[in-house]
Amino acid sequence: MPFMCCVPYCNGNYRKGPRVSVFSFSRDRVLAGQWLRLIKRDNFTPTASTKVCERHFTEGDFRREASATDAQTGIRVTAPLKKPVLHPEAVPSILPNCPTYLSTHKHSRPTPDSRKEIKEDIAIRKALLESVADEDQYRRERKFHDVDELE
Repeated sequence: MPFMCCVPYCNGNYRKGPRVSVFSFSRDRVLAGQWLRLIKRDNFTPTASTKVCERHFTEGDFRREASATDAQTGIRVTAPLKKPVLHPEAVPSILPNCPTYLSTHKHSRPTPDSRKEIKEDIAIRKALLESVADEDQYRRERKFHDVDELE
């Protein structure tokens, strides 16, 4: 049986609720204290099996894919992860099925590094498309149908 979410009014991984990924409380006492304060449970002490589901985090709080760059070719390869990985400093900020004033959901902007990565990816894709188009044009220009065209 999967771990169930400990946030009040959440049905994550319960029989009639959705199947979701869950995350353990941080081992860092300060961060765990923030989690506990934000999920708003009175007289509650988390244990090793206490979990909070992905529904309480923003999309920017975790990674869903891993990526690596080949040093020789410069090609970046990405692969989806089986389970999302929570960023170390993430805190639950969305409390569905609770009054909206309890949620501290903030619209986060992409970091400068992520914006730079996006721009680099776009530039690489554009360069690859141009390269393929140039290769196609080169092959069309160099194509011949019979031996007489070679002279």
